[in-house]
Amino acid sequence: MVKVRPFKMIRSILIVGVILFFSVKFALATFFKENLTYELTYDQLNVERHYDSILFRNETIVYSNSSGNIKYFVAEGEKVKKGQKIAEIYFNDQLESVSNPVEEATEEKELAISEIIEVNIGEIDDSLDQLLADSVMAIKDGNYEKASELKQDLILKMEKRDRLVANKSLVNNKSSFSQQFVGSGDLGEGESLSLYSPYAGIVTFNVDNLEEEFTIEEIYNIDYSTVINQSMGISPLSDNVIYKNSPVYKLVEPSMWFMAAVIGKEEINTYETDKVVTVQIGEDAIKGVVADVFESGDQGALIIKFTDQFPSFYKLRKVDVTVVRENYQGLKVRKDSIITKEGQNGVLVLGVDNTATFVPIKVIGYNEEDAVVADEFFYVGTGDDKQRVRTLDRFNEVLINPERFNEGDTVY
Repeated sequence: MVKVRPFKMIRSILIVGVILFFSVKFALATFFKENLTYELTYDQLNVERHYDSILFRNETIVYSNSSGNIKYFVAEGEKVKKGQKIAEIYFNDQLESVSNPVEEATEEKELAISEIIEVNIGEIDDSLDQLLADSVMAIKDGNYEKASELKQDLILKMEKRDRLVANKSLVNNKSSFSQQFVGSGDLGEGESLSLYSPYAGIVTFNVDNLEEEFTIEEIYNIDYSTVINQSMGISPLSDNVIYKNSPVYKLVEPSMWFMAAVIGKEEINTYETDKVVTVQIGEDAIKGVVADVFESGDQGALIIKFTDQFPSFYKLRKVDVTVVRENYQGLKVRKDSIITKEGQNGVLVLGVDNTATFVPIKVIGYNEEDAVVADEFFYVGTGDDKQRVRTLDRFNEVLINPERFNEGDTVY
């Protein structure tokens, strides 16, 4: 019988114990690490956002210089050709004794105009001075996170000012609203006045008394954060009699129109000009192109250009929409793992030495749970201040609950 020396037995037990200890430690570390972090994957998102929006069109209101009974030859929403007969006004000697309701409509229009607060350069300059003073104070107090947020507000406000100073227009300074007066005065007995379409378009017998204010060339001058809360109903025109100097119909040119959607300030940098988006209005969906996006009051304005139409676009002014951005591709991160450091979005990444490191990110799009971000690098700033920033790559491990850790912590 072979005898095992006690020393050899103890050594064997120690070796087995050490191996077992490190195996268990590795397994536990791997288990907890998997629950603390997640690996990145390439993915795509269809991002949906719901907004209130205002429509801007090329439109003409046609007025009559004559009173009388009216007969229409086209229907509401009908597409007409240039020179097509729209209506005919016939002599009515009883209208002179009837009060003209156009004056009431004019008073309502003036009230609506007073509620529309337009942006001016003086107000922006005052805001810039205040933001600059607040930034200096935040830096002096050592509140660098607030200073970084104020810097972003300064950039957005300066970009808005540059647009106003340059008198930027989406229609090459062409006026998108016009008025046309037809007829030479009162009709005599047996006389009539025919009205013909000045150009091809869509006819509507509804107005909102805001046509002269909400023109395409005024898109950059409106404070959308204020305007969006105003009531914007439509008023039907008379279908049997017309009074002198009152509107007969409105003609809308449908080949190009714009929508201004009121978005959150934090969303401004997630939209890119010239990108195609899908806009859902009720049960209808049409494609549009992002024409611009900028700061507006306490919120942002997303300007979308359309060449297709949805039903009733020609008469509605304010609509609820859903903007869908399709196939936003990049690295997918969980929204609950995104934190902010000195105004910069980022995540905590676990390095090879298990140290938590803050990595800046650029969010391309997001939904309720996830965000798609740029990979490898992105750019910040413009012109001479443009900088390339290193960001996430496919092999990074991101901490799930970043609020539990600080940058530099060793995580096991």
